[in-house]
Amino acid sequence: MASFGPAPLFTNHVDLHQASTHKVKNPTTVSAYPIATGSSVFGIKYDEGVLMGADTLVSYGKMARYPNVQRLYKVNESTVITCTGDFADFQEITSMLERMQIEEERTQNEVTMQPRSLHIYLTRYLYKKRTDFDPKWTNIVVGGMQDGVPYLGYINMIGLAYTEDAVTTGLGGSIALPLMRKLKDQHPDRALTFNEARGVMEESLKLGFALDCVAYPKFQIATITKEGVKIGEPQTVALDWKYVKGFPGHSLINIFFLLFYLYIETIKFP
Repeated sequence: MASFGPAPLFTNHVDLHQASTHKVKNPTTVSAYPIATGSSVFGIKYDEGVLMGADTLVSYGKMARYPNVQRLYKVNESTVITCTGDFADFQEITSMLERMQIEEERTQNEVTMQPRSLHIYLTRYLYKKRTDFDPKWTNIVVGGMQDGVPYLGYINMIGLAYTEDAVTTGLGGSIALPLMRKLKDQHPDRALTFNEARGVMEESLKLGFALDCVAYPKFQIATITKEGVKIGEPQTVALDWKYVKGFPGHSLINIFFLLFYLYIETIKFP
């Protein structure tokens, strides 16, 4: 017998009690916030290549938990990536890239991944993860040599990307980027030399350690040129406030913390 819809007096109301007590089995969950993180990273182009710098600390919250971690990852002889943010997500990305490199070698493909193509690929990847509500909590810097020309790009966790002569992440955007741009503006008609880029890179890392509470005095610098990639040995910088005294925002930072301290002192707890 054919059916022509619900029977008379049929009700289609949801049982609110049953709905409220229903439990989903094995729900899919994602990271709500980063846990083990790395601090600011820096990148700058010069006439013959790219310099990228990062300290060697991975913090567990605000605790300096893993002080000897290499955060500069060599993809191939023309490309290096590094990141600020959740280090576990960065490890997942580097493992994915390693599998891609192995697959290229297995198939004897003579086309290697260039920095521009990797920059575009990671932009799409992070945007896809964001739209799936499973974001990777990382801001990535890609540096390398693209057809013999220095290349430097940035991608944030939602897939926003751009290329620039100087790139920083985290607090480095407020600390080091003005120094790099100022140096570049002093020589608008030419590219920076290696010594100029190296000097401002080391100064940026020193300032980062002095002003960022999750930075570390041990750092590494990667050099990418036509000859290939060289990641230097860890270097240590001693804390010296002379690096901070000449920093343009130093006085404002002191005023901010003074006002914050006075505000805390005026709070009356019951």
